[in-house]
Amino acid sequence: MEISLGGLVLECLSGRLGFAVAGGGFLVDHGDCRRGSWATVTLAAGERLAIRPGLWGSWCYLALAGRLQVPTWLCSASTHALSGFGGGRLVAGRQLEVADAGPASRAKFPVRSSPAPGRGSASP
Repeated sequence: MEISLGGLVLECLSGRLGFAVAGGGFLVDHGDCRRGSWATVTLAAGERLAIRPGLWGSWCYLALAGRLQVPTWLCSASTHALSGFGGGRLVAGRQLEVADAGPASRAKFPVRSSPAPGRGSASP
């Protein structure tokens, strides 16, 4: 999901749901903990997630550990804002269902990358 400067607040109604946030320097509040973007966390029933603008960036991205159950259009759950085709707009009070939800992975950010073979050496 793309999140703009308006931010986003979600509440987990049941189960556990892993998520990752990447992109601009947004603030991620979960329970009593505040993180920056580039975090993976698990949200449990009754917990809230608030993503708000930080010091830089206009967009950040939220990925869920599961399949969002929304209508698709042209095999995509993305929403075309002008026509409304796709998964639909997120509005206050809308409940989202996630199939095959699971906890967050144990990946640590930032992830060190290395060049493709034959493309030079990686810097430490």
